[in-house]
Parts: sequence; structure tokens; C-alpha cells
Amino acid sequence: MWNIKNTGTNIPDGIVGLPGCDMNMEQAWDTTAGNPNVLISITDTGIDTNHTDLRPNLCDRTLWYDAYDNDQQPYDEYYHGTGVSGIAIAVGNNIAGMAGIAYNCRVMPVRVFGPAPHAFTTDHILAKGLNWSWVHGAAVINCSWGGCLPGSLITLAIRNAVNYGRNGKGTVVFGGSGNSDTSVIYPASMPEVIGVGGSSPCNER
Repeated sequence: MWNIKNTGTNIPDGIVGLPGCDMNMEQAWDTTAGNPNVLISITDTGIDTNHTDLRPNLCDRTLWYDAYDNDQQPYDEYYHGTGVSGIAIAVGNNIAGMAGIAYNCRVMPVRVFGPAPHAFTTDHILAKGLNWSWVHGAAVINCSWGGCLPGSLITLAIRNAVNYGRNGKGTVVFGGSGNSDTSVIYPASMPEVIGVGGSSPCNER
């Protein structure tokens, strides 16, 4: 977990990293590791809801949603959303897996993509998942996807979340900037969305 604390030598495959090129999480955790009243919607391919390191931090089942199959069983058939959820809320201070960044928060599993190998979706499905999230109390919506053409359904759903989520306080929406350092993809490119990129353990984009 070099992203938590990069010593320069705790990098896979023999790479020598740059010590200190990390998220400074130990200092942040001295202040907070999250709050169980804060709901994070992982609007993605679903979640492995039986995962040992995730299940304790899932929200009440009445808030789960599968916009792809239109039910409340958002089981991950592609496994992208499961990994994203682990980054956010994997249980801390145990011997399983990793520690999530905000491991005291709760995750709302929202499935908006179909199964492997294609993970099919539509703007309508994506918008349904986004709208479910903010209407049902998500404080944060995470969208680790994008690259489609800007669409009115997705744009309106995100703007409604930002303007009307949390009883008018606004829901914070994050979007993946893309897997290159040359541009920021939609919907992360929207002014209402916090676009998130990544860096290598050597502090390269």
C-alpha cells in the first residue's frame, strides 16, 4: 500500500519509488477515518457484497440498487466496482486485504454496468444510478468511469445531485479523469465534478 505510505522500497516489481510520494493518510487518519453516517455511493459495476473486507462497511440493504437489472441486488459481474469500493472503505485495522481511505464511512452499492467482458451500459442506466444515489442520501458519489460523449441525462443527474443532494446541501461528485495524462474525460470534465487522476510511486502522472 505505497499510496498510503511510500518508503521508496515498498513498491512491487522491484521499482524504486520516491519516498513521501503518497497520500499522507497517516496524518489524515489522526483526524478522521470517516464517519458511519457518511454514505459513499460507488456508482460502478456493482460490488461483491459478500467480500470479507467490504461487507461490514456496506450500508443498509434497502439502499442498494442495480440500475442495470432494475432491482436491489447490485452484485458485481465485472469486478471494477469491487476494487474501487476497497479503495474507499475496505475495513481498517484487520488482517484482511487493505485499508480503505475512509474506512469508517459506509458504501452504497449502485450498479450501472453489465457483466464482463463488455460492461454494457447506456446514458439512461447511468443517470438512473446517479439519481438513485443522491435521492437516497449519498453524501458522495464516486464515478470511476467516463469517456462517453456528454449527454443530457448524465449531466442533469449530476447537476441535480450537486444542487439538491443531502436536502439541499449538495452531494459531492467525483469522476475519473481517464487513464492518460493528456486530457480530462467526461463527466470528470464537468465544472460540478471533482476530477481525479493518479500518479506513479515515482510522482509521475
